[in-house]
Amino acid sequence: VWTATDLEKEENLIALANVLRRLHALPLSGRRFDIVGAAHNYREHIVSDEAEVAQRYVDIVEKYRAPLALCCCHNDLVAENIIAIANPDLPDLRLLDWEYACDNDPLFDLATVVAHHNLSAGIATCLLDAYFEGDAERWREKFEQQVTLYRALLWLWNAAKASATSGFEAREV
Repeated sequence: VWTATDLEKEENLIALANVLRRLHALPLSGRRFDIVGAAHNYREHIVSDEAEVAQRYVDIVEKYRAPLALCCCHNDLVAENIIAIANPDLPDLRLLDWEYACDNDPLFDLATVVAHHNLSAGIATCLLDAYFEGDAERWREKFEQQVTLYRALLWLWNAAKASATSGFEAREV
């Protein structure tokens, strides 16, 4: 199982980009990621003393325009959901925990990796270059939008989870 440290190695980022390109080339799942619905669900479970801050994050998500091009996405690419396989007859990596998988912007998966682990701009560029075969700068602005969305959603999720009186349980959206 990977840790955040594994995401700092160029060869691992290249392997991850290859796995993501294969994932994103799969047929659509038929379920679309409802980021606005997720944000509202999380906000409902946040205690009132954080409601104003929560609403600012919901506002960020609500301004999001759905992507024109959807693909099959994992939507929860944290290091702990990536495992390396030692068998040379199999692809190098496997992804775990598919409960949030559905159709979304492929840049959301890349943004999740970078934003969740607070990876540096250099590592982000390396991952983007590996995914887009050297064309990171062309996608930078859209990638940064997805980073902002992920960070807003993560804040809301963490706040909902931390609200002791909320009865919050992570659920599929």
